[in-house]
Amino acid sequence: MGMLKNIIFPKSFLSEKEPDSSFLNEYLAAKQYANVHLLNVDDIGSKDNLIKSLSDSSENKEIFYHGWMLSNNQYKIFYDYLNNKGYKLTNSLDQYLTCHQFNNWYSIIKDY
Repeated sequence: MGMLKNIIFPKSFLSEKEPDSSFLNEYLAAKQYANVHLLNVDDIGSKDNLIKSLSDSSENKEIFYHGWMLSNNQYKIFYDYLNNKGYKLTNSLDQYLTCHQFNNWYSIIKDY
């Protein structure tokens, strides 16, 4: 795997052009090394153009989401949206659901 070139952060609810303040330091650091994009998590499922700065790609580019946890349905919509634009999230839908949904991983660790 090469250097990660595209990273998505949640948008600030107060400004369309700034990251959520909880992710500001990471956003600024990532901006030095990668293309950073902003996502309004509340737009997932209600808007077609979720990430305005993200152009279509025919290269199946890898992209990383660093932000708030999403519901199963939100992640699926988000995953499909990126896939249709030619991007591949670093975590597949199955990986995300396995790792981020309590009922999918608790049985694996319950005896520890």
